[in-house]
Amino acid sequence: MKHIKKVVTIALAFAMVLAMSVTVFAATQTVPASPTSTDNATITINNPSKGQTYKAFKLFDATVKDGKIAYKGTVPSGMGDYFKETSEGSGYVTAKPAAFKTVTYYTDKTKTTVSDDPTEFWTGEGMSTGLEAAIESWVVGKTALAQAESDGSDNLEFTKLPYGYYVITTDHEDQDAAKCFITVDSTNPNATVYDKNVNKPSAKKEVNDDSYTVGDFVEYVADFDTTNYLKDGNGKSWQVIEYTISDTLPAFLDSSTVQVTKLTIDGTDYKLSGGGYPQFENKKIVIPWATKGADDEYTNIYDNGVKIHVEYKAKLTSAVKIEGENINTISINPKVTDGSTEKPWEESWDDDAVITTYATALKKTDGTTALAGAHFMVKGLEVEKTADGVYTVVSYDPTSTADGTDMEVDENGMLYIIGLKKEATLAIEETVAPEGYNKLTGTTNLSPQVLGKEIYKKDGYRKYDAKGNIIEEVENETTDYVQVTKNLSELDAAAVPIVNEQGIVLPGTGGIGTVIFYVLGAALLIGCGVVLVSKRRMTKEK
Repeated sequence: MKHIKKVVTIALAFAMVLAMSVTVFAATQTVPASPTSTDNATITINNPSKGQTYKAFKLFDATVKDGKIAYKGTVPSGMGDYFKETSEGSGYVTAKPAAFKTVTYYTDKTKTTVSDDPTEFWTGEGMSTGLEAAIESWVVGKTALAQAESDGSDNLEFTKLPYGYYVITTDHEDQDAAKCFITVDSTNPNATVYDKNVNKPSAKKEVNDDSYTVGDFVEYVADFDTTNYLKDGNGKSWQVIEYTISDTLPAFLDSSTVQVTKLTIDGTDYKLSGGGYPQFENKKIVIPWATKGADDEYTNIYDNGVKIHVEYKAKLTSAVKIEGENINTISINPKVTDGSTEKPWEESWDDDAVITTYATALKKTDGTTALAGAHFMVKGLEVEKTADGVYTVVSYDPTSTADGTDMEVDENGMLYIIGLKKEATLAIEETVAPEGYNKLTGTTNLSPQVLGKEIYKKDGYRKYDAKGNIIEEVENETTDYVQVTKNLSELDAAAVPIVNEQGIVLPGTGGIGTVIFYVLGAALLIGCGVVLVSKRRMTKEK
């Protein structure tokens, strides 16, 4: 028993139904209060969840005075801000304004704040969150007047209760946002509440980032609420004996790299006998939830309502779509028994996680005309060619100093690189210039863009018009960006232009090339001079 934690996190979103009489269902589990009372009041819980422990705590006595309900008792420690003794006599209590929820509304721009109807407060519906928290603290360590674990009957009855104002709690630790408060008195000795939150499993999946570069490990986190019992459409209870966690693990995740890095049940590591966490086999993890005894009866291993937590990762492959969202789904499905038959439950609970990948493009020109034949490279970037000028990332290490894969622009001077996370920046370097043009020195930065969906409102330091054309480059990032939709073929307008100039790159000062030309030129001039002088001498001698 998790003593305080399970009581403090009071947990029922009960629909409050006060009734003078209680409808008796076919199967009723009756629990007399201890100590019993001559008042003989009854609180009936309809639709209790099998395996759930319900408790009834009396906060105040309830009497009828002058035809109205009055509450008697001592203001509990920590609740002085919410209750006070009345002037009607020692021992009577009433609620202070801080105990009530407040409603704020505006009429002709005039702000008005009022408290809820006090009668609603006494059913808990008008109770302030501060008082709810104080009551949660108050029940810690208290002994309930009546408590029982539901055996799956249609009703759970607490009988022979003294008249009073009661707090009904459950040991389900994950529903602490709602509680049940109810009054039984001489005019209303029998009251009924309905547990509309019969425990059911749930799944919640998240991804640590919403975009990745191909070759990165995508990291997922999944949480599951559980229950030890489920009710079918006929109200029959079934015991959970096993949970199966499944993930679709689509092709954009490398199945050979899938690794469960953490799995806990109720906060405690769940590991196999070999010491490691269970891994996905055929995209599934099976967790035993009950043990079978010699009498063929199952005993649950875990407390009702505990949480399963899973962390796992897998490498992103080039099968990732750039035209839209990449979705994978995780689900949980119980295997159940009614004591004679075992079967998978007809319902599963699932949740999705979505990632997107990005692309970037450049256009090689001479300022006006597209140029073919240029080659580029990014340090640490390995790619595979999927079409002329189109390359998909295999892996990218932005810290690497090694040359990456050679990439050539297509006949229109376009180069596309796809499979990048949105934060990536590629320092691209020209390795071969178009014939007749000077090769650029240094690097140019390329930033990715979303394809096939709305582009993020900011993309580096650029603004686009509604058609995706760059309309401005700014010095500082702003949020005043137009959203556009793009496919790969439409990325041209946003491509980074890289301009080459015609001409020959002359060697620098002192280069051997110029010396050779100077020496040869001088020798030719000297030779010509010698020949000219010789001819003149020969002419004179004749």
